[in-house]
Amino acid sequence: MRNTAKIEILNDILKQRYSQLENIYTYEGIFDKDVISLFSKKIGLVTKYFPRSQKRLFPVFIELSQNISFYSYQRHMVGDDKETGVGTLLIGETPDCFYFIVGNEIAKKPLEVLTKKCEIINSLEREELREYKRQQRNLIPGTNGGAHIGLIMVSLTTKRPLNIKVFEIEPNHFYFSILVEVEKLISQGADDN
Repeated sequence: MRNTAKIEILNDILKQRYSQLENIYTYEGIFDKDVISLFSKKIGLVTKYFPRSQKRLFPVFIELSQNISFYSYQRHMVGDDKETGVGTLLIGETPDCFYFIVGNEIAKKPLEVLTKKCEIINSLEREELREYKRQQRNLIPGTNGGAHIGLIMVSLTTKRPLNIKVFEIEPNHFYFSILVEVEKLISQGADDN
């Protein structure tokens, strides 16, 4: 799948969801620490007038970027002995929220585990989600397909469901995307927890 096709897929998802949106940054490529650091700075600039939203955006962005870095099917060598994932990222805003949409290629077996975890996360109320996070922390690493604590934290932080889409590229090979929204928070009156 061409890189431009991946960005078009993510743009189509956004257009279906929002009537007014502005893509601020679009990126396709490796997700190493330098790229993650660069986009963290850009997020700081975009959200400078929304410091409470910024507090939510940073951990969400880091988690979604690390998921691409660690779990993307498409890999790229960085240095002599290290590889990182390749993926796509769009950052933007609507009048009411900031959003991230990320996508990466994924094999069938990890996709099945990931989509099941996302379904569980989306089915739980806030207190249930906190309890689920505690249960997952107690699992032995690698048990039951991994804990995916980060995705639980994304849902808790944003107070919104994980919006996922899956597209089959070829048999047993898929493109997985996740859209996360963070409300634009200005006043101190809104609940931060």
